[in-house]
Amino acid sequence: MHSQKMESIGTLAAGIAHEVGNPLASISSIVQVLLRTLSDDFAKEKLGLVQSQVHRITKIIRDLVDFSRPSNYQVQPTDLVRTLTDAVEIVKMGKKAKEVTFVTHVRRQIPLLPLVPDQISQVFINILLNAVDALQGRHGVITAEVEGESGYIRVTITDNGAGIRPEHLPKIFEPFFTTKQVGEGTGLGLWVSYGIVRSFGGDLAVHSIWGKGTSFTMTLPLNGKDKRDG
Repeated sequence: MHSQKMESIGTLAAGIAHEVGNPLASISSIVQVLLRTLSDDFAKEKLGLVQSQVHRITKIIRDLVDFSRPSNYQVQPTDLVRTLTDAVEIVKMGKKAKEVTFVTHVRRQIPLLPLVPDQISQVFINILLNAVDALQGRHGVITAEVEGESGYIRVTITDNGAGIRPEHLPKIFEPFFTTKQVGEGTGLGLWVSYGIVRSFGGDLAVHSIWGKGTSFTMTLPLNGKDKRDG
């Protein structure tokens, strides 16, 4: 079902990108010209808002197209622990993460896995950013645990934040589903993450208790298989 959704949305996104791309580029160019020529601060502020929304629309379309069609990225031996550590360092730099303690546990030596490093990094960053948001600016702990089991590597990222309401859990990996305020999220991050993990023959699952916290568990095969290559 997920594959069918991705294929349908990918076809739709490609059509939208084609039809909307040129007008968006024109609007963006006009805004840039006006920003350079106008001296009125109020007008420049409002044009800046227009520009930011144009960029947001462009990013949404690009994300849909990039992750709903076959990828040309190269699968290569990837250090999963290093990729996770780098992702944690990136997320720690954000303003919302100042009060957050990050803890990483590696239970055993993890071999290199056949993955696309940038895509797996994006999955980690998406999940970590959601964990930071769940803490809602409070002191909290985000724990990342890596362990091996019967031909698979499992990565579990846990936070002690607000948790996810039970009625929302079945929808958490659906495209455009989000509980964030308008302008704070597109609802594509977890959908994209799920698609990436599945493309490497793995799985992404969520467990959450409302008011206590959330865990995302990524399972990846040691011998990996990129389903996009058939």
